Amino acid sequence: MICFIFMNFLNPYNCHFRGGRNRRNISPTIGWQPNDVKLSIVLPFHELNKAVVSETIHRMVAVGSPCSKNAASPVQLIVYGNVSALVDKEKPVIWVMEGLGMYYSCFSKVVVLGTAELSPEDPGGPNAVVNKMFFDLFLNDAVRNRFPSSTHAFWMEPDATPVRPHWIDALVGLAARSNFWMAGSVYRGSALDEAAESPGNRNWVGRIGGSAIYNMRDASFSEFLRVVTHYEPAATRTCKFDVSIWRVLHTFPYTWPLYQAARSRFVHANFLHDWASRISPSDVARTRAGPAAYFVHGSSAADADLPQPAPPTA
Repeated sequence: MICFIFMNFLNPYNCHFRGGRNRRNISPTIGWQPNDVKLSIVLPFHELNKAVVSETIHRMVAVGSPCSKNAASPVQLIVYGNVSALVDKEKPVIWVMEGLGMYYSCFSKVVVLGTAELSPEDPGGPNAVVNKMFFDLFLNDAVRNRFPSSTHAFWMEPDATPVRPHWIDALVGLAARSNFWMAGSVYRGSALDEAAESPGNRNWVGRIGGSAIYNMRDASFSEFLRVVTHYEPAATRTCKFDVSIWRVLHTFPYTWPLYQAARSRFVHANFLHDWASRISPSDVARTRAGPAAYFVHGSSAADADLPQPAPPTA
């Protein structure tokens, strides 16, 4: 759920971003080719159990093969849980292999990751869990070093559902074509129409949704995320990390130099359509009608006329 109430910022962002020096610190990595892209698909889970993992994997393959036979580069699948210690790391791998079946060959490796466990009862509520998991992916060396060769990561939340096959090829192609820090979808529905009318909400309503592709190689992006966690600590924010990213980037005048340098690195892309919790069959039909759209984000399969997950076996 998106937070609709925000406090005005009275903190010294300008201490970090004033002056031309900081404008020059952001240097893009250019010249990507598909074979240069090392993509990781990250599946974040509040808890790791067979039911939720199996349902997510089924949605990934319900429309057909995630990759073509001519996939340009190896892709890792990261099963990422809110657990500090995994007693048996092989079980999630087995669940994934069973769910993927013949499509397991689309992935070069399955990696099971855990991070310091948070409870949904912690001050930030349920979003604190996913916030910490996200930022640890970039800022916690113990997590990041588990897949050091990755150049990009697709943060694929459980309600991000493919609507056509070969979506891995599309993700790799987008990563190779565009020099971004974050590429994803603006919210496409009408639920935020009233919120958008208020000037106080305009620093977040145009945000890119969290299910997006991220640049894992640009140190400037990691430093930007570190600043985000400084002003909106992950473990205490009741809003999701995508809102915090957008708010910090648009907190004028304090972050104006940062905005000038970095705004172009946040790309609204059509590979995914974010309908949030009010997705409908007509929304899904509109997404499927777009040849460049491969995912819908939001709601459950039953609510949106999507392929139904098979009941997990005991």
